[in-house]
Amino acid sequence: MSPRPTLPGRGPSAFSARTFTSTRVERIENLIIGAGPAGLRAAQVLAGAGREVLVLEKNPVVGPKTCAGGLTRKAVRELTLLGLPHDLGLDSIGHVAFTGGIARTLHAVVSPVRTIPRRDLGQLQLAWARRAGAEVRVGVPATQLDLPARTVSTGAGAI
Repeated sequence: MSPRPTLPGRGPSAFSARTFTSTRVERIENLIIGAGPAGLRAAQVLAGAGREVLVLEKNPVVGPKTCAGGLTRKAVRELTLLGLPHDLGLDSIGHVAFTGGIARTLHAVVSPVRTIPRRDLGQLQLAWARRAGAEVRVGVPATQLDLPARTVSTGAGAI
């Protein structure tokens, strides 16, 4: 079998994004499925390095999710370097409780946590990724991934 042709400036890792409702096929150098914190950070780093990046997010809005949104000191330090506003979120001391037990306050120096609403964090990261050059498409669920064929199908129309 002969190797698949690639477009100029795009390596062999390129994926084709394809929909069930269209025969239009795009060549994408880097495809990220999911615009959560890790996906958006990966998109930001790759785009910042000059790579072509497409992020597909199934939800119509980036950010909302059921989770506490708690960030460790290290995570806050890293995000602050990227532009996290100092006044965003609530700083508190971590607690732990085991089933049936009493909640205990953890060490104040080593266990502070900043709680940031996931919607706010998601929107910040979305802006950072787009500013770096990543394309993020919301409301576009990846419905089928075929690694050998290097294709992804979506259920949201032509992309």
